[in-house]
Amino acid sequence: MRVVIAGGGTGGHLYPGISIAREFLKRDPSTGILFVGTERGVERHIIPREGFNLKSISVGGLKGKFSLRTVLSLFILPIGIIQSLLLLRNYRPDIVIGVGGYVAGPLVFSSFLLGIPSVIQEQNLFPGITNRILGRFVDKIAVSFQGSVGYFPKGKICFTGNPVRSEFFKVDPGKGMKKRRSGFTLLVFGGSRGAHKINLSMVEALDLFSDVKDEIYIIHQTGEEDFSFVKGEYSKRGIPAEIRPFIIDMANNYRKAEDRKSVV
Repeated sequence: MRVVIAGGGTGGHLYPGISIAREFLKRDPSTGILFVGTERGVERHIIPREGFNLKSISVGGLKGKFSLRTVLSLFILPIGIIQSLLLLRNYRPDIVIGVGGYVAGPLVFSSFLLGIPSVIQEQNLFPGITNRILGRFVDKIAVSFQGSVGYFPKGKICFTGNPVRSEFFKVDPGKGMKKRRSGFTLLVFGGSRGAHKINLSMVEALDLFSDVKDEIYIIHQTGEEDFSFVKGEYSKRGIPAEIRPFIIDMANNYRKAEDRKSVV
């Protein structure tokens, strides 16, 4: 088979797509997998590292209040659809899978225009605007929560749960643990872009750790935008921590915060 997986922008959309791709390859190693994203999303770094091919199209988000950015996004939308039609006609996939994010819109809609079978995968309880629109055009909709059913047309929904990467089950508990400090390990993250409110709340809470800073170790994924700010706040208070804009090896960082002396 040839499979196109469209989506990204954040790890929350992208990594379930990677899990789906790996399952296709597990069942048939000859499967052709092509990811489609943008040149701005996290996929431009993650997909090549994961060993998959990535093509980019021009597309902008329509979320939020009407603004100049909205106008620009509407202007380039036809360009993204044309690029998607050409890509699909050249690659000739057997199926197109949308995993969320505005980049999935043109690809999945174009698959509808060309009569290519399509599926969307929804990770969240409350679907984003892209998937809510695409639900009208796809053949099947894979949801992670039963509560998502009311947002999509009846008769298309499959309750699958959210795809999880195999390394979360196979990870070696000893890997990456040699430099581990004693005491509690607290893992803080809010998605691949961080989560601004989580970052602010954690910074506000740092003073509460002053009496136990020798007994705790914090691993905090901030996202690119808040990285310098959050790292500076930890340094001011002398709280031992690993501050990273993005965590690649999330499975082993889960493991660091998993034993009986740790908390997530």
